[in-house]
Amino acid sequence: MPDASLGESSANIRRRRVARYLRTESGAAVLLVIVTVVALAWANSPLSDAYFELWHLDVGFDFGPLGLHMDLHH
Repeated sequence: MPDASLGESSANIRRRRVARYLRTESGAAVLLVIVTVVALAWANSPLSDAYFELWHLDVGFDFGPLGLHMDLHH
């Protein structure tokens, strides 16, 4: 099955190819390794304060009187 249809931009074709690759087991593993290396480099760089502040960022949701709020570390 061809990747390109008439009039489709090369950016869309490239995006579809990357998305298809990331859906494979090896593609997901490569992405996980890349993200891990970036996180390790960021945590051990002069910008590490921003990295650790991100982990303590409070996120959550409220649904009427009920809600759940935690930092990213938990």
